[in-house]
Amino acid sequence: MRTFLLTALLFCPCLALADDGGLDDGGIDDGGTPDAAISDDAGENTAPVARIAVTGSRGVCEAPCAELETDVNANVALSAAASSDPEGGSLSYIWELVSRPADSVAELMGEGAAEALFTPDREGIFDLALLVIDDGGNVTRSQVRVNAAIIPFQLLMKVLVDGTEVTCTPICTVDAVRIASDVEIDASGSTHDPTHGELKFSWVLTVPPGSSATLRVIPNTSDQRVNLQPDVDGPYEIRVRMEDSRRDETRSVGFNIPHALWWKPFECGCTTSNAGGPQGALAMLLAAWVLRRISRRSR
Repeated sequence: MRTFLLTALLFCPCLALADDGGLDDGGIDDGGTPDAAISDDAGENTAPVARIAVTGSRGVCEAPCAELETDVNANVALSAAASSDPEGGSLSYIWELVSRPADSVAELMGEGAAEALFTPDREGIFDLALLVIDDGGNVTRSQVRVNAAIIPFQLLMKVLVDGTEVTCTPICTVDAVRIASDVEIDASGSTHDPTHGELKFSWVLTVPPGSSATLRVIPNTSDQRVNLQPDVDGPYEIRVRMEDSRRDETRSVGFNIPHALWWKPFECGCTTSNAGGPQGALAMLLAAWVLRRISRRSR
């Protein structure tokens, strides 16, 4: 009886693998579409459809996915959920790590499930294959490529003045920052390899004489965002240092508020509709004096 079963498995046409669909094919199929069915009992049972979706640190590649870029040491999730059987039968799955960089020891987890996971441990190309098997023994193969790159250690900053992003490296324009403006420095776009430990930020503010301005860390931002309000004219500089267990980088951003001139309303603290303060009063007195002189000359 056992000999009969083995003979049936070896010679049953519905289980035989076609020569052009072998498992050692390392190529990527065009556009992420599945390879031709490895086996298909024509006229009785149609081969299943194999579709792969991939999620990595840099985004999602929907099924059918051909290639995805991700970061080294970041988990990559593979899904065969978009696969289907034309007859509506049940499916089983086999995942394979076809190729990987020479010094990689990455392995697949969940090889026999609809969802699998692996972590690229080296920079380079990882080719993965999915076999979808229906309940009639027909097999369809699809393949996807994952391109893993090292996450750069990069300190990135942007500056927002009263909620509007401005170009502020190395010096902000005079019109961008004024006394009492809300100035925010945002370094949350910085990147590093998470396997190199926690990313830390430290900030230093240099202010002009007479200023009592201070940096305030914005809550729930992991020290990556700070803001301040300049209170006197003069130069301001903010320096930030970013570090992990292996590297550090320091950058600075500055702006200068020139001496307030009374004939510029936004610098003297008054407006054209509501002058205030000693400079505003002086302007009003001067305007009254000019009008009086004009009136006398016209007589």
